[in-house]
Amino acid sequence: MQTLKGDNYIVRYDEINCIFYGIYDAVVTTQSTAALYIAASQLLASIDINAIRGIVMDFRRVERFDKGNIVTVQRENHTINHKFDLSHIPVALVVDTPLQEQIVDYTSKVTPDHDRKQIVFSIAEAYIFFDEWHQEHCASA
Repeated sequence: MQTLKGDNYIVRYDEINCIFYGIYDAVVTTQSTAALYIAASQLLASIDINAIRGIVMDFRRVERFDKGNIVTVQRENHTINHKFDLSHIPVALVVDTPLQEQIVDYTSKVTPDHDRKQIVFSIAEAYIFFDEWHQEHCASA
């Protein structure tokens, strides 16, 4: 498993299950979001993007989202999607609390490709979402 750790985040790629993870710590700031996306971009550059089965963005540790983070998410999301074609990869947004759910839901709707993103409440639920998403999109291809 390839892993990059920062002060307030972890990004990793599980080669066995072909899942890419972005994990936030207790406080999500504009700086930690930018750093997570930069680390994700570095890790994505070192792996076969076509092999990725799903992306998990894990917010379960988050206790606070700083103001201004939505703008940072929009900017960094645009940058990473311009650099890499992630349009074929479903994204599970893992939350644990109603506050996390509300903020993550709003943020996901203001970024492109929100139709391939889904809020879930566990990693197991994320894997189910990935299976269903691929079945639906492979059947319609």
